[in-house]
Amino acid sequence: MNSSDRELMEREQISLIEVVEATDTITCFKVSWKTYKEPYLLKRISQSVFSKDVFEERMKLYHPNIINKYRYWSYGIYYYYLVDFIQDNIADIVKRHGPLQENMFLNYAQSMLESLNFFHMKRIFFKNILPANYLVDKHNRIRMCDIREMELVSNYKSSNDVFMLGQIFYYMISGVTQDSHGFIPRDQLSDINAFVNNITFPRKISGEVKDLIRRCLNFTEESSIFDILQCQAFKHVPPYRKNRNSVSLNPSATPVAINFNMKPIAIKCGRMI
Repeated sequence: MNSSDRELMEREQISLIEVVEATDTITCFKVSWKTYKEPYLLKRISQSVFSKDVFEERMKLYHPNIINKYRYWSYGIYYYYLVDFIQDNIADIVKRHGPLQENMFLNYAQSMLESLNFFHMKRIFFKNILPANYLVDKHNRIRMCDIREMELVSNYKSSNDVFMLGQIFYYMISGVTQDSHGFIPRDQLSDINAFVNNITFPRKISGEVKDLIRRCLNFTEESSIFDILQCQAFKHVPPYRKNRNSVSLNPSATPVAINFNMKPIAIKCGRMI
Protein backbone atom coordinates (compact mmCIF):
# COMPACT_ATOMS: atom_id res chain seq x y z
CA MET A 1 0.00 0.00 0.00
CA ASN A 2 1.11 3.52 -0.71
CA SER A 3 0.07 6.86 0.75
CA SER A 4 -2.69 7.35 -1.87
CA ASP A 5 -4.21 3.98 -0.94
CA ARG A 6 -4.24 4.79 2.75
CA GLU A 7 -5.66 8.29 2.27
CA LEU A 8 -8.46 7.09 -0.03
CA MET A 9 -9.39 4.22 2.28
CA GLU A 10 -9.52 6.49 5.29
CA ARG A 11 -11.62 9.08 3.46
CA GLU A 12 -14.11 6.53 2.07
CA GLN A 13 -14.35 4.32 5.19
CA ILE A 14 -12.68 1.39 3.44
CA SER A 15 -10.77 -1.15 5.54
CA LEU A 16 -8.08 -3.36 4.06
CA ILE A 17 -8.47 -7.12 4.54
CA GLU A 18 -5.64 -8.26 2.29
CA VAL A 19 -3.77 -7.47 -0.93
CA VAL A 20 -5.03 -9.95 -3.53
CA GLU A 21 -2.72 -9.12 -6.42
CA ALA A 22 -0.14 -6.49 -7.32
CA THR A 23 1.40 -5.97 -10.77
CA ASP A 24 3.06 -3.07 -12.56
CA THR A 25 -0.30 -1.77 -13.79
CA ILE A 26 -2.95 -2.85 -11.29
CA THR A 27 -3.29 -3.62 -7.60
CA CYS A 28 -6.27 -5.45 -6.12
CA PHE A 29 -7.34 -5.20 -2.49
CA LYS A 30 -9.91 -7.29 -0.67
CA VAL A 31 -11.68 -4.75 1.53
CA SER A 32 -14.66 -4.07 3.72
CA TRP A 33 -16.66 -0.91 3.09
CA LYS A 34 -18.50 1.11 5.68
CA THR A 35 -20.88 -1.19 7.57
CA TYR A 36 -21.64 -3.69 4.78
CA LYS A 37 -21.01 -7.32 5.71
CA GLU A 38 -19.85 -8.61 2.33
CA PRO A 39 -16.22 -8.03 1.25
CA TYR A 40 -15.53 -6.05 -1.91
CA LEU A 41 -12.69 -5.84 -4.38
CA LEU A 42 -10.99 -2.45 -4.64
CA LYS A 43 -8.82 -2.02 -7.70
CA ARG A 44 -6.16 0.61 -8.18
CA ILE A 45 -5.23 1.35 -11.76
CA SER A 46 -3.25 3.99 -13.59
CA GLN A 47 -5.31 6.83 -15.05
CA SER A 48 -3.69 6.16 -18.43
CA VAL A 49 -5.45 2.79 -18.77
CA PHE A 50 -8.77 3.62 -17.10
CA SER A 51 -11.73 4.78 -19.19
CA LYS A 52 -14.13 6.76 -17.05
CA ASP A 53 -16.83 6.82 -19.75
CA VAL A 54 -16.66 3.06 -20.32
CA PHE A 55 -16.75 2.35 -16.59
CA GLU A 56 -19.80 4.57 -16.09
CA GLU A 57 -21.57 2.67 -18.88
CA ARG A 58 -20.67 -0.63 -17.21
CA MET A 59 -22.10 0.58 -13.90
CA LYS A 60 -25.52 0.85 -15.54
CA LEU A 61 -25.56 -2.82 -16.53
CA TYR A 62 -27.29 -5.34 -14.30
CA HIS A 63 -27.73 -9.06 -14.77
CA PRO A 64 -27.69 -11.80 -12.09
CA ASN A 65 -24.78 -13.48 -13.86
CA ILE A 66 -22.38 -10.55 -14.22
CA ILE A 67 -20.19 -8.68 -11.74
CA ASN A 68 -21.61 -5.49 -10.21
CA LYS A 69 -19.64 -2.27 -10.23
CA TYR A 70 -20.41 0.22 -7.47
CA ARG A 71 -18.16 3.25 -7.20
CA TYR A 72 -15.00 4.76 -8.59
CA TRP A 73 -12.71 7.53 -7.41
CA SER A 74 -9.95 9.57 -9.00
CA TYR A 75 -7.18 10.11 -6.47
CA GLY A 76 -3.71 11.38 -7.30
CA ILE A 77 -2.35 9.57 -10.35
CA TYR A 78 -4.74 6.62 -9.91
CA TYR A 79 -8.30 5.55 -10.41
CA TYR A 80 -9.83 3.27 -7.80
CA TYR A 81 -13.00 1.29 -8.32
CA LEU A 82 -15.12 -1.00 -6.19
CA VAL A 83 -16.68 -4.24 -7.47
CA ASP A 84 -17.97 -7.54 -6.06
CA PHE A 85 -15.32 -9.72 -4.47
CA ILE A 86 -15.63 -13.35 -5.53
CA GLN A 87 -13.07 -15.93 -4.49
CA ASP A 88 -13.48 -18.67 -7.08
CA ASN A 89 -13.54 -19.04 -10.86
CA ILE A 90 -14.11 -21.84 -13.36
CA ALA A 91 -10.39 -22.30 -14.12
CA ASP A 92 -9.49 -22.81 -10.45
CA ILE A 93 -12.44 -25.13 -9.81
CA VAL A 94 -11.50 -27.45 -12.70
CA LYS A 95 -7.82 -27.40 -11.65
CA ARG A 96 -8.73 -28.36 -8.09
CA HIS A 97 -11.54 -30.84 -8.65
CA GLY A 98 -11.11 -32.04 -12.24
CA PRO A 99 -13.96 -32.33 -14.79
CA LEU A 100 -17.36 -31.18 -13.58
CA GLN A 101 -20.31 -33.49 -13.05
CA GLU A 102 -22.75 -33.13 -15.93
CA ASN A 103 -25.58 -31.58 -13.92
CA MET A 104 -23.21 -28.99 -12.41
CA PHE A 105 -21.73 -28.31 -15.84
CA LEU A 106 -25.15 -27.69 -17.38
CA ASN A 107 -26.16 -25.29 -14.61
CA TYR A 108 -22.97 -23.31 -15.13
CA ALA A 109 -23.12 -23.50 -18.94
CA GLN A 110 -26.66 -22.13 -19.06
CA SER A 111 -25.69 -19.12 -16.93
CA MET A 112 -22.51 -18.55 -18.95
CA LEU A 113 -24.50 -18.44 -22.18
CA GLU A 114 -27.11 -16.13 -20.64
CA SER A 115 -24.48 -13.66 -19.40
CA LEU A 116 -22.72 -13.65 -22.77
CA ASN A 117 -26.04 -13.15 -24.53
CA PHE A 118 -26.75 -10.17 -22.26
CA PHE A 119 -23.47 -8.51 -23.27
CA HIS A 120 -24.06 -9.22 -26.96
CA MET A 121 -27.51 -7.64 -26.78
CA LYS A 122 -25.73 -4.49 -25.51
CA ARG A 123 -23.34 -4.72 -28.47
CA ILE A 124 -20.47 -5.58 -26.14
CA PHE A 125 -18.11 -8.21 -27.50
CA PHE A 126 -14.96 -9.88 -26.22
CA LYS A 127 -11.68 -10.66 -27.90
CA ASN A 128 -10.55 -13.51 -25.69
CA ILE A 129 -12.81 -15.16 -23.10
CA LEU A 130 -11.10 -17.55 -20.69
CA PRO A 131 -12.38 -19.82 -17.88
CA ALA A 132 -10.99 -17.43 -15.23
CA ASN A 133 -13.37 -14.73 -16.50
CA TYR A 134 -16.30 -16.77 -15.19
CA LEU A 135 -16.43 -16.42 -11.42
CA VAL A 136 -18.48 -18.63 -9.09
CA ASP A 137 -19.93 -16.88 -6.05
CA LYS A 138 -20.74 -18.34 -2.63
CA HIS A 139 -24.25 -19.18 -3.84
CA ASN A 140 -22.74 -21.35 -6.60
CA ARG A 141 -23.86 -18.80 -9.16
CA ILE A 142 -21.89 -17.83 -12.27
CA ARG A 143 -20.79 -14.18 -12.39
CA MET A 144 -19.05 -13.07 -15.58
CA CYS A 145 -16.55 -10.27 -15.16
CA ASP A 146 -15.74 -7.59 -17.68
CA ILE A 147 -12.53 -8.17 -19.55
CA ARG A 148 -10.21 -5.43 -20.70
CA GLU A 149 -10.26 -6.69 -24.25
CA MET A 150 -13.96 -5.92 -24.65
CA GLU A 151 -15.12 -3.96 -27.64
CA LEU A 152 -18.12 -1.64 -27.87
CA VAL A 153 -18.25 -2.07 -31.62
CA SER A 154 -20.83 -3.42 -34.00
CA ASN A 155 -18.46 -5.12 -36.45
CA TYR A 156 -16.95 -7.63 -34.03
CA LYS A 157 -18.34 -11.12 -34.54
CA SER A 158 -20.40 -12.80 -31.86
CA SER A 159 -19.30 -16.16 -33.31
CA ASN A 160 -15.78 -15.54 -31.96
CA ASP A 161 -17.11 -15.34 -28.40
CA VAL A 162 -19.37 -18.38 -28.68
CA PHE A 163 -16.55 -20.38 -30.26
CA MET A 164 -14.34 -19.58 -27.25
CA LEU A 165 -17.20 -20.55 -24.95
CA GLY A 166 -17.47 -23.92 -26.72
CA GLN A 167 -13.80 -24.57 -25.93
CA ILE A 168 -14.36 -23.56 -22.30
CA PHE A 169 -17.32 -25.96 -22.09
CA TYR A 170 -15.13 -28.78 -23.42
CA TYR A 171 -12.51 -27.94 -20.78
CA MET A 172 -15.12 -27.91 -18.00
CA ILE A 173 -16.51 -31.33 -18.88
CA SER A 174 -13.21 -33.05 -19.83
CA GLY A 175 -10.60 -31.28 -17.68
CA VAL A 176 -8.32 -30.61 -20.67
CA THR A 177 -8.21 -28.21 -23.61
CA GLN A 178 -8.95 -29.44 -27.10
CA ASP A 179 -5.70 -27.88 -28.39
CA SER A 180 -2.35 -28.42 -26.69
CA HIS A 181 -1.70 -24.67 -26.94
CA GLY A 182 -4.77 -23.84 -24.86
CA PHE A 183 -7.78 -21.81 -25.93
CA ILE A 184 -7.53 -20.69 -29.55
CA PRO A 185 -9.53 -17.71 -30.92
CA ARG A 186 -11.61 -18.59 -33.95
CA ASP A 187 -9.88 -16.07 -36.22
CA GLN A 188 -6.50 -17.70 -35.51
CA LEU A 189 -7.54 -21.09 -36.89
CA SER A 190 -6.86 -21.87 -40.53
CA ASP A 191 -9.32 -24.80 -40.61
CA ILE A 192 -12.21 -24.52 -38.17
CA ASN A 193 -13.95 -27.63 -39.50
CA ALA A 194 -10.85 -29.75 -38.86
CA PHE A 195 -10.60 -28.35 -35.33
CA VAL A 196 -14.22 -29.25 -34.58
CA ASN A 197 -14.11 -32.65 -36.28
CA ASN A 198 -10.97 -33.68 -34.38
CA ILE A 199 -12.59 -33.28 -30.97
CA THR A 200 -12.61 -36.48 -28.94
CA PHE A 201 -15.01 -36.60 -26.00
CA PRO A 202 -14.58 -38.74 -22.87
CA ARG A 203 -16.94 -41.75 -22.99
CA LYS A 204 -19.07 -40.65 -20.05
CA ILE A 205 -20.22 -37.42 -21.74
CA SER A 206 -23.81 -37.60 -22.95
CA GLY A 207 -24.83 -37.01 -26.53
CA GLU A 208 -26.79 -33.92 -25.47
CA VAL A 209 -23.70 -32.28 -23.98
CA LYS A 210 -21.63 -33.20 -27.04
CA ASP A 211 -24.29 -31.58 -29.21
CA LEU A 212 -24.24 -28.43 -27.06
CA ILE A 213 -20.47 -28.05 -27.38
CA ARG A 214 -20.51 -28.70 -31.14
CA ARG A 215 -23.27 -26.11 -31.59
CA CYS A 216 -21.09 -23.52 -29.86
CA LEU A 217 -18.04 -24.42 -31.95
CA ASN A 218 -20.10 -24.36 -35.18
CA PHE A 219 -21.82 -21.08 -34.26
CA THR A 220 -22.20 -18.61 -37.15
CA GLU A 221 -23.45 -15.04 -37.37
CA GLU A 222 -26.81 -16.44 -38.53
CA SER A 223 -27.11 -18.46 -35.32
CA SER A 224 -28.29 -17.14 -31.97
CA ILE A 225 -27.38 -17.88 -28.37
CA PHE A 226 -31.10 -18.05 -27.66
CA ASP A 227 -31.34 -21.07 -29.99
CA ILE A 228 -28.48 -22.80 -28.14
CA LEU A 229 -30.27 -22.20 -24.84
CA GLN A 230 -33.26 -24.12 -26.22
CA CYS A 231 -31.21 -27.25 -26.94
CA GLN A 232 -32.12 -30.56 -25.35
CA ALA A 233 -29.25 -30.51 -22.84
CA PHE A 234 -30.90 -27.68 -20.90
CA LYS A 235 -34.41 -29.15 -20.77
CA HIS A 236 -33.94 -30.45 -17.23
CA VAL A 237 -32.01 -27.48 -15.84
CA PRO A 238 -34.27 -25.61 -13.40
CA PRO A 239 -34.83 -21.92 -14.22
CA TYR A 240 -33.04 -19.35 -12.08
CA ARG A 241 -35.24 -17.94 -9.32
CA LYS A 242 -34.45 -15.43 -6.63
CA ASN A 243 -35.53 -15.91 -3.04
CA ARG A 244 -38.69 -13.94 -2.31
CA ASN A 245 -36.78 -12.03 0.36
CA SER A 246 -33.93 -11.02 -1.93
CA VAL A 247 -33.25 -7.43 -2.82
CA SER A 248 -33.13 -6.16 -6.39
CA LEU A 249 -29.82 -4.33 -6.69
CA ASN A 250 -29.03 -1.31 -8.80
CA PRO A 251 -25.24 -1.57 -9.24
CA SER A 252 -24.84 2.20 -9.46
CA ALA A 253 -26.32 2.55 -5.97
CA THR A 254 -24.88 1.68 -2.60
CA PRO A 255 -24.25 -2.09 -2.30
CA VAL A 256 -26.89 -4.17 -0.59
CA ALA A 257 -26.56 -7.78 0.50
CA ILE A 258 -28.51 -10.13 -1.77
CA ASN A 259 -29.93 -13.44 -0.68
CA PHE A 260 -30.27 -15.96 -3.50
CA ASN A 261 -32.08 -19.24 -3.16
CA MET A 262 -29.20 -21.31 -4.43
CA LYS A 263 -26.46 -23.24 -2.78
CA PRO A 264 -22.63 -22.56 -2.34
CA ILE A 265 -19.00 -23.43 -3.78
CA ALA A 266 -15.71 -21.26 -4.54
CA ILE A 267 -10.63 -13.32 -8.34
CA LYS A 268 -8.08 -14.01 -8.52
CA CYS A 269 -8.04 -10.61 -9.82
CA GLY A 270 -9.84 -10.98 -13.14
CA ARG A 271 -8.83 -8.71 -15.93
CA MET A 272 -11.69 -6.30 -15.51
CA ILE A 273 -11.92 -2.76 -16.75
